[in-house]
Amino acid sequence: ANLRSANLRSANLRSANLRSANLIRANLSSANLRDIKWNSKTTWANATGLHEVKGVSEALAQQPKFVAAVELSRGESLVRQGEVEKAIAAYKEAQQLDTQIEISAGFWNSLCWFGSLDDRAADVLYAGEKAVELEPDNRIYLDTRGLARALTGNVTEAIEDFQAVLDSGHFDNREPLKQKRQRWVEVLRAGENPFTPEEMEALRREEG
Repeated sequence: ANLRSANLRSANLRSANLRSANLIRANLSSANLRDIKWNSKTTWANATGLHEVKGVSEALAQQPKFVAAVELSRGESLVRQGEVEKAIAAYKEAQQLDTQIEISAGFWNSLCWFGSLDDRAADVLYAGEKAVELEPDNRIYLDTRGLARALTGNVTEAIEDFQAVLDSGHFDNREPLKQKRQRWVEVLRAGENPFTPEEMEALRREEG
């Protein structure tokens, strides 16, 4: 089954056949996994809310790919809560539990964006780089990397990211966001910092 991006929040999946299922970006918060059927081809990694599921069998709880995916899900949730250090540790733990885990660009982007909003841009810039590396044409990821770059003093590169987003027309239908990025570019080019405490707080409210 292809359940990519499916909203399964609080779903009763008892006895469901999830053999070879693709659960990338599926929301499994509080879902009941009791007696589900799964196999080595079930893709758990990059599912959100996986750390909150119920009814996990002992066999599944000991399956390395599942355990790694749970840790990754926990990390993505932690960074949204402002627990950046714990989130970074969870991502690393997931990679250690499953050395072949493929963390999605979206999950890397979350770590970079929310970590940057929590004044930890220097610690999460690498995640923004990974997101863009995986999906170089995704303007959201460029925007996130631009923010992290600006906050870490990489002004020229930040301007390049923001300008690429503006030139792509990504924000053309969202005028307030477009104007905000244009202002950032203008202020950065003038050698000043647009990311004042007030600006950062406004960004946090937007994500709240």
